[in-house]
Amino acid sequence: MRYLSNVSQNVQVVDRVKNLLIRSNPVLEAFGNAQTTRNDNSSRFGKYMDIRYDHRFDAQGGHIRTYLLEKARVVHHGEGERTFHCFYQLLSGADSALLKALDLQKDPTKYHYLSMGGESCECIPNDKKLYNEVQRTMGLLNFGGQLIKSIQKLQAAILHLGNVELVDGGDGESSKVANRPTAHLVARLLGTPKEEIEKALTVRVVAAKRDVVEVKTKVDKAVYARDALAKAIYERLFVHVVKKINENVEAHLDEEETSTVISVLDIYGFEVFGVNSFEQFCINYCNEKLQQLFVELVLRREQAEYTSEGIEWIHIDYFNNEPICKMMDESPEVRKREGKKEKKQRYRQRWRNIILVVE
Repeated sequence: MRYLSNVSQNVQVVDRVKNLLIRSNPVLEAFGNAQTTRNDNSSRFGKYMDIRYDHRFDAQGGHIRTYLLEKARVVHHGEGERTFHCFYQLLSGADSALLKALDLQKDPTKYHYLSMGGESCECIPNDKKLYNEVQRTMGLLNFGGQLIKSIQKLQAAILHLGNVELVDGGDGESSKVANRPTAHLVARLLGTPKEEIEKALTVRVVAAKRDVVEVKTKVDKAVYARDALAKAIYERLFVHVVKKINENVEAHLDEEETSTVISVLDIYGFEVFGVNSFEQFCINYCNEKLQQLFVELVLRREQAEYTSEGIEWIHIDYFNNEPICKMMDESPEVRKREGKKEKKQRYRQRWRNIILVVE
């Protein structure tokens, strides 16, 4: 970004775009980063950021796309880890009046979704500093006071939702909310009727042809519904935060005017946890495909071109991860068919060798 600012003809415009994109980092890290066993500030989402230029090649704005948010971390994380930073920052940095309005306590161990990491679940001194920085950055990005309050309400609702206890309804086939005041608090923060929250957790809707039937759920399904609701709320919150950032950094070009784009891809990498989430599997797969593309374009094709043109160079050995990608790309049925095909080919080759020896 500094280089692009220096070579641009309209330095002021580029500096504005640069500052807006850089300012968005504290907000994106608060809602998208977390502490893992390998990294205290690990990015748990993929980010694709582009900078758009007009026909004079002056930067006019940018755009951020996100994908593969590890929303499972909202409801579960391993020993020695934390969930997303924003929850700890809220508890550590918010004043007593705000905490009282949200019915929150400063101690993270009071909340089920924050207390899974053992000692690491505690707030750290840096959380309060980052909370103030995020609040200031949101103001600079024109989030507005009302939107910031709504974001904080959703964060609090997720924390209280994790504390909703679901127990057996008495017949072994249904469930009920054990601590209804907590569920009612979630409803108030979300702005929904109290009955709707309880119903959403303990009843599921089954559609059979034209009939719609409500069926009571067992405890395990109710807990699953509670966690699924928390993940869905957080994912939509994250998407809306990114959308609001884009509204401030988006390029406003005329429809007839063409634009040139420079893009930067930032993805979180391989991590090995006690239990790998589906999101981590997806990002590992994404990394494998990117590595395969890199090997194909930069190593295999380039070296093949050097060979064809008779250029002398030191050959670079590389690990070909094609078998790994193939294993994940193909279904077990396809691999089984391929295995049978290879087995038949081996048998045919053996018979050919036998016939040649006899002849």
